[in-house]
Amino acid sequence: MARSSFRFRRILRLKTQLRKVAQDEIARIRQDLAHVEKGIADAEVARIRNLAAARYLAGEGCTAGELRLYDAYDRGQQARGRALRLQADALGEVVEAQRGIVLARRREERQFECLEDRQSAREGAAEARGEASLQDDLARRMRGALRATLEDRTPSGALGSGHPLWSSRGSGGGFERVKRERRS
Repeated sequence: MARSSFRFRRILRLKTQLRKVAQDEIARIRQDLAHVEKGIADAEVARIRNLAAARYLAGEGCTAGELRLYDAYDRGQQARGRALRLQADALGEVVEAQRGIVLARRREERQFECLEDRQSAREGAAEARGEASLQDDLARRMRGALRATLEDRTPSGALGSGHPLWSSRGSGGGFERVKRERRS
């Protein structure tokens, strides 16, 4: 019986390790997500600075080619921002999926914890029944040994058939009295 309890503990430990691995994966993905969000913010700051510089140069007087360079840089930063937003959305979906996995694994852990508790209770009850059976057997053997000792020490019939040691129900004659009552 203790072997099945050991198996429950082993499975529970493995499930806990799997859940922790998934939690670590979520933490890593969240770090990646934070890095991507920082990239989005950096791209937006770069666009704002680029637009400010382009406006300043336009006010000071610059060539159309220079303005096209600033415009191309702005479009590149917009594309970078869109790509990073898509990546952030994908990472957000992965985080949500991983959270679902972690929750499912935690539910499984709780189920195994309940199963382990039930199994431990069953094993405890079986052990208690075994101990009670051993105690009953020991009491029967001691009673038999005491009976044998008393029979050896007393003359035959000195205690009588109604003595508590001879009856199965304690004092009052037990089975002997019932037999006599049926005969009459």
